Amino acid sequence: MPLSPGARLGPYEVLAPLGAGGMGEVWRARDTRLGRDVAIKVLPDDVASDPKALARFESEARAVAALSHPNILALHDVGETNGVHYAVTELLEGETLREVISRGALPLRRALEIAEQVAKGLAAAHEKGIVHRDVKPENVFLTKDGDAKLLDFGLARHSSFLSDRGDTHSPTDAILTERGAVLGTVAYMSPEQASGRPVDHRSDQFSLGIVLYEMLAGTRPFKGGTIAETLTAIIREEPEPLEKSASGVPAPVRWILERLLAKEPSGRFAATRDLAHDLTTLRLHIAEASSSGLSASGIAAAPISRRRAFLRTVVGIAGLALAVGAGILLDRQGVFGTRATNVPSPTFQRLTTFDGEEGWPSLSPDGKTVAYQKTIGGKRDVFVLRVGGANPTNLTASLEGDCGEPAFSPDGRLIAFRSEGSGGGIFLMGATGESARRLTDFGHTPAWFPDGKRMAVASEVTSNPDSTSTKSQLWIVDLASGSRRQLPIVDRGYQPSVSPHGLRIAYWGIGPGEGRRDIYTIGTGDE
Repeated sequence: MPLSPGARLGPYEVLAPLGAGGMGEVWRARDTRLGRDVAIKVLPDDVASDPKALARFESEARAVAALSHPNILALHDVGETNGVHYAVTELLEGETLREVISRGALPLRRALEIAEQVAKGLAAAHEKGIVHRDVKPENVFLTKDGDAKLLDFGLARHSSFLSDRGDTHSPTDAILTERGAVLGTVAYMSPEQASGRPVDHRSDQFSLGIVLYEMLAGTRPFKGGTIAETLTAIIREEPEPLEKSASGVPAPVRWILERLLAKEPSGRFAATRDLAHDLTTLRLHIAEASSSGLSASGIAAAPISRRRAFLRTVVGIAGLALAVGAGILLDRQGVFGTRATNVPSPTFQRLTTFDGEEGWPSLSPDGKTVAYQKTIGGKRDVFVLRVGGANPTNLTASLEGDCGEPAFSPDGRLIAFRSEGSGGGIFLMGATGESARRLTDFGHTPAWFPDGKRMAVASEVTSNPDSTSTKSQLWIVDLASGSRRQLPIVDRGYQPSVSPHGLRIAYWGIGPGEGRRDIYTIGTGDE
């Protein structure tokens, strides 16, 4: 049935059109049950009338709904009313990346930030076995807060389906091949997608490489006068060197693009999580990489394997540059008579000016939110505050007892904290305050492992049943099972900090009989 404002689709009241495309019409609607505005996509007739296509869509919708990632558009519901099949998503305010690119190339740091967030969203999907297969500027939405959201998994397929069937069939407008159909938007396809071969997560990496190139250069790397010429360029031709359209882009950025745009999937990243990590580190230290003196001359001709190894060095040591041709380590402190220039002076920003006493800050992985403990009116609670914002939120106001010592999880989705209410212990809650649950009935100063699956916790214990003296021990706690393992530290250990590789834990302790505080490390047992 044709939709119009005022129509009802189940519990949703249609309000106004938002747009239309090959994958259906999108409307603004009101969820009458929860009293919130949502977006509703009405599926096109060729999908709704094809039982197999509809079954695949519904199966993938359930998989996407389970992702729950800040860089993926949240899918709330799917349904059918009077033969109209629809999908319900969160309603976003902002504009697509296509609208932004249409105004010209983006600044380097902003382009890296967007690519990083898209890579994180893709990594979450890939780790669930879901390949997007239509990554393009139209499917990247930039919210008013500056966050990137990956849209439209309408072409997505589970990797098991792809590997079992070996096709790329989709209900979208397609160029048919002998094995199936070439889908997606031609200009952003990977070579294997363009030639109708099976695809996996590395196909999305190639498409993201095209998007990143376009953000930096203002033009796509593969172009042709016709669809066939564009497909040929993607499959056979190398892109125009980025420096011709975007001068001044540091070599490490060009090398990441080179890897993303490798014709063979084996030349790209084995895991999209690794790509996201490299983009994060490169964005954070791009000033050092830019001022290191690296330029295209003398480097561009180096073998690909050496350039990749160099990129790993740049990323791994956070901005120190290795001159590949001469093998000279550039010393930013001037040991060899040179000193890096254009290094920005540090700036300081006061985040809180409120009543009460604040402490124990924990910055979210994206650097946009800080969690901290605050004591006011005789009670300690965990607050979160948007960096640069003026309205902190008390996440633990409804919980009994003092709460504090917050710690963001590596993916930024959870906050661990210590509570003295309800028997005490370490609790977990969503980063926006939802679904608080107890992890342990003991412990303080929680520290996350980099995999986000375990936590190091210090715990006070009495020396013996008749003693009032205590000492602190260290434990490793598994979040999924709640199982715990005590580390064999000497006497006391406090405030653990887990190394980036998760193999060692640093802590401060008081050695036996010494009566003084020192820093120690201990292996986690994972070596």
